[in-house]
Amino acid sequence: MSVYFDYPLDIGVARPDGDSIVLAGHKTCSLLAVSCEGLTHNLHPIGSVCVFNEEGIKVEAGWIQRSFPPVLMQWHPTKRLLAVAFKNGEIIVYNDEESEMSETDLFHRSGVVVFLLWNNNGSRLVSGGENGDLAGWNLDSHGRIGKVPKHYHQFDSLAAGVLYTPAEKTTVGMDASELARRAVAGDEAALDLFLMQQRLSTGGFRKARSWKGFDDEKRAVKSGRQPLTSYVGTPDGGVYYISSANDTFRVAELDGAVYTLLACERKSLLLVLTEKQALTRYNVKED
Repeated sequence: MSVYFDYPLDIGVARPDGDSIVLAGHKTCSLLAVSCEGLTHNLHPIGSVCVFNEEGIKVEAGWIQRSFPPVLMQWHPTKRLLAVAFKNGEIIVYNDEESEMSETDLFHRSGVVVFLLWNNNGSRLVSGGENGDLAGWNLDSHGRIGKVPKHYHQFDSLAAGVLYTPAEKTTVGMDASELARRAVAGDEAALDLFLMQQRLSTGGFRKARSWKGFDDEKRAVKSGRQPLTSYVGTPDGGVYYISSANDTFRVAELDGAVYTLLACERKSLLLVLTEKQALTRYNVKED
């Protein structure tokens, strides 16, 4: 038999607007973020974000208050990091492990931040403004976000969807037995990664072979790094590809605003859904 307990949450706003309360739970950690806007005891407008643990206790270091309301919250896919965007364009990252916050310079001055997105392994955060500006932010080893974006792109209209290219299953996240099975079946990429993992474990990596880009590949194996290439959909029906060098290419034009982007990494497919409920499939090839 399961036993459940209810805990009242103090969200730190004297007169909260009930319609503005948003909840965001971490996928792997017992943390809940609650954002709202309302009034203080002195009737001044306030925006508040609170983080609560599994017992409903407010984490004091995770209490963020601003004079502008929060508009978006996104938890890191694995780490105890919470990204928050406010209506004035301010972006803050709260690190629950270090009990500290970091914030960017005010970048989206011309409009409200309309989406926040972590890439697949959480090494980069993307923010988009309502005027079509798109920024990618890096974080250091302590989970602090940079003051200025790592890359910046300006589109003619508001970015409607961003999708990071998923990592190949043969390069990230497979154990030795799965790699060996694929290698025997003729997958050369799996064979290469299997050999690299073996050499990493025995310390014989550099003696094995040396070629341009080898150190980057070795670091990718160690860190589980995923590609930083991405696709962007816009309301005018455009689909853009952003390369790892941050070059932008318009790769498709559709009849109707792009609603969402989906990827199937096993078959290298990109699916684009428009607001007119038209679904288009594209085959994705390497650069």
